Amino acid sequence: MASLRDATQMTSQVTELTEQLHQKLNEGDGDFSQLADLADSISERADQLASAFAAMNEALDQRLNGGGAEE
Repeated sequence: MASLRDATQMTSQVTELTEQLHQKLNEGDGDFSQLADLADSISERADQLASAFAAMNEALDQRLNGGGAEE
C-alpha cells in the first residue's frame, strides 16, 4: 500500500509533467505526439494517485470499522 509520502511524490510528478505540458503549449514547442504522450503520463500518474488514496481509505476504514468501505 502506498503511503502519504508516496502520494506526495506522485503529486510532484504530476506537477512536473503538467508544467512541461503547459510550457510546450505556451511556447508552441512540440508536436501533437509529444503533447499526447505528456497528457497520457499525467493521466497515468493521476490514476495511480487515485488508486493509492482508495487503498489508504479502505485500509483506514477496515481499521476503524472492522470492514470494507460501503459506497
